[in-house]
Amino acid sequence: MAPPTKGSRRTSHIGDVFVLGAGVSVPYGFPTGADLLRKMRQEKFHVEDQSLLEIVKFVNNREIQAYVSSDPDFDPDLWESSDERRLCDEWKRLLRGSVILTIDQFLRNVENPQHRELGKRLMARQILNAERSACSEASSDPSDSAQSAPRSMHALNWIQEFLTRVDLLSNWEEYLKNTAFLTFNYDRVLEFFLHRYLTIDRRMSKQSATDFLQSMTIVHLNGYLGSLEQIPFGNLHPFGNINRQRSDFDPLFEHENSTQLEVDWGGVVPRMRTVWDHVDGEIAQRHLRACRAVSRAQRIFALGMSFIPENLSAIGLTPEEGGEQVTWARGSFWATRKRLSDAQTARAAQLLGVASKRLIDSDARDFVVDHVVL
Repeated sequence: MAPPTKGSRRTSHIGDVFVLGAGVSVPYGFPTGADLLRKMRQEKFHVEDQSLLEIVKFVNNREIQAYVSSDPDFDPDLWESSDERRLCDEWKRLLRGSVILTIDQFLRNVENPQHRELGKRLMARQILNAERSACSEASSDPSDSAQSAPRSMHALNWIQEFLTRVDLLSNWEEYLKNTAFLTFNYDRVLEFFLHRYLTIDRRMSKQSATDFLQSMTIVHLNGYLGSLEQIPFGNLHPFGNINRQRSDFDPLFEHENSTQLEVDWGGVVPRMRTVWDHVDGEIAQRHLRACRAVSRAQRIFALGMSFIPENLSAIGLTPEEGGEQVTWARGSFWATRKRLSDAQTARAAQLLGVASKRLIDSDARDFVVDHVVL
């Protein structure tokens, strides 16, 4: 067989799988699971909060038009004495009283299905808000040191490093279509940057870029907010005109010239699952698709994960109880272990059946630069 062209990789050897956890979105301005829970605990449920009124619509299987503050017959007392307000107050008491550190795990323990649905709607709002905020100018996380790197969609981090390397391949299209991205994140950061790469750097039309993304293997294991066509990134349309086409050189977004659309909160909930939700239907198909990609992978790179056993099992990296071990390329597995202790690293390595040295104390950007050689 003839050697591959310089700057390309033979398609028979292309089988990279990237497993993405919450840590990979943090540099772009997104919260970790613990940060998301903290933000949700700090929420205030005011009747003036129009999106909250939209969020609680139909949670009790009935519309609450009487509570919409723009209604001329609006009466705040109706909200204060409503079933929806009581539902929100019950949710708030449970959330603030819980000692659990992640919202996913908290939702696992929630018994009332209305609380669970409300929680997922509120979680979706937090993520949309994070997308929206991340498009503003970069700012540092006040909980970090003064030397911390800015966190926003304007940050230059691992995705740009990765795509810069992909761009040097003569068969970059083939490589992207034969690479699997398995993500446990609800946000659409990866799709956002891929779409920009295709439309700006590769000069595709918006529709061609959308079609290309749909042909790629990007699997949101626990579901997500929805495609960028279903809900625009941050639910923002630039220029205040949803029909106007962006030019290639626009900034991420200009908030003063952007509009928001009403979100179908009820439609978001079925798309957002937690690792502990019952797996069936479309989610089961996603897990199967992920397991197949892992079993066929030539190389596996795990970035920003905390190595929750249920997450590892969901993609075939560890056997399910009573099941057989899935064969995968342990010799070609590498992962980041930033902020994990030595004990946590050892436990993760044991679960995965790999040497601890394959979990590297590095952030995602340095990891891509040093270890993802295309």
